[in-house]
Amino acid sequence: MALRNLLFVLVLALGIAVQSIYADTDTHSGEEAAYVFTAHLSAMPVIPEIARPIVVCASGIGGVVCEFRFETRNDIQILERLCATGELSANVCNAFNVGATVAQVPAVCPVVVGFARERAGEACSDIERNELCYGYENVSISPALLTNTGDTGELTPVTSINAQAYNLLNANFGIAVANAHANLPVDLTNSAGLRMILFGSLQMRNRVPSNEAINLPDEGVSVTVDANTSVFDVPPSIGEQTVVGTATAGQTLMVDALSDDGEWARVMFTYDGFVGDQAAGWVSVADVTFASQDAVNNLPGIGEGDRTPMQSFFFAPGGGSVPDCQPITGSALFLQAPEGTEATYIANDAQITIIGSALMNIVGSRMEITVLSGVAVLDGDIVVPAGYTSRINVIPSQGFFIVAPDAEWDEPRALNRAEINAVTYFESLPLSILNQAVNVPVCGPGSTGTDCEITYDYSFDDALMERLCEQGILSDELDICQ
Repeated sequence: MALRNLLFVLVLALGIAVQSIYADTDTHSGEEAAYVFTAHLSAMPVIPEIARPIVVCASGIGGVVCEFRFETRNDIQILERLCATGELSANVCNAFNVGATVAQVPAVCPVVVGFARERAGEACSDIERNELCYGYENVSISPALLTNTGDTGELTPVTSINAQAYNLLNANFGIAVANAHANLPVDLTNSAGLRMILFGSLQMRNRVPSNEAINLPDEGVSVTVDANTSVFDVPPSIGEQTVVGTATAGQTLMVDALSDDGEWARVMFTYDGFVGDQAAGWVSVADVTFASQDAVNNLPGIGEGDRTPMQSFFFAPGGGSVPDCQPITGSALFLQAPEGTEATYIANDAQITIIGSALMNIVGSRMEITVLSGVAVLDGDIVVPAGYTSRINVIPSQGFFIVAPDAEWDEPRALNRAEINAVTYFESLPLSILNQAVNVPVCGPGSTGTDCEITYDYSFDDALMERLCEQGILSDELDICQ
């Protein structure tokens, strides 16, 4: 639309002054509030009947005041169409465009983002592990197996995903939703996996070729323990073994993979990990009896360096012009592990383990992770608690980024008040595409000015941080440990 390209000063010359006002999203109920802005016009416009619920004008002191109210994506499209056909007067269309794109707080973008988020929640509800879902327009997936909102398919053959930026003209905001196996066993309840959600202007490339990926079965194979036997963290072919528990005689376990030499079985077995629970252990095949030998023959073998689909990936901003679209500016990669369970992935060559929810992005020449709930362990060294962020230097590689040679993660930094307020948006993600609800820390009573006293009003995080501080896993230099 040509009118969209008018500069703000030209609009003012037409006698239009725009003031944007919008109601925040209700991040706890998941319902989208109306987004409103007002425009002062020099004359009363003619409003077609179809647009009257969206644009309401009245004469007042100093001229005509029009209120623009958007509740759904359809409201935006109605005004777009009426402006394109000339059915809506130029002064109203100018006000609409200025309010949407030039004023300090965009009035239209939050509606599009909110609608896209809710639609993705409906379209991708309860996807299974090792599946990818086209959440909302526009997303490019290669190979082109998924092309429309709600299309769902296996993650294994996917080579790349490109979620496109917010687009005012088409009222689009690209969202893709994946549920990856990562290092998690298949018998976790409720299809729990490593959830990955791409938001606008973000591209990913799968670094696990389909012919090399470890494709776990849909469900495990039952085995019975013959006699009391030790459970280990890894098979000897992968690394030095540590005993993590004991399986008792007669106990039934579920196996989803074998070691590459066939002598060890990976079982669903929960034990204490570094910061959370590990969910898979290894027992000797000689110490168990399989319920079905045929099923055993179909189990994959896991060796050192083997990965499940999309467990290792490149990611980067999608490029192009990205408007300041609050509450999401530019792009974001959201990741979530089952609460309390360690899920490990490799992003741009950095090995990361999370037990809650986190955001990742590229900021200039640095890769950033922000932890929303739980903790993240970066390259086995730096532990970042909820409400904190860390960055590391990256360099371009194959159109994406990799960690720079000898680069190290920054010490965790507490989010400030504005950053905490911004990430609360993710509390409104639909539960249907998550393992569990997102609970972001709050700014406590000790907060002053722009600073935020990170406070956990979510009992799981509160107890977790207390334990990790006491054990010395979290640095005693962090404010939350003092």
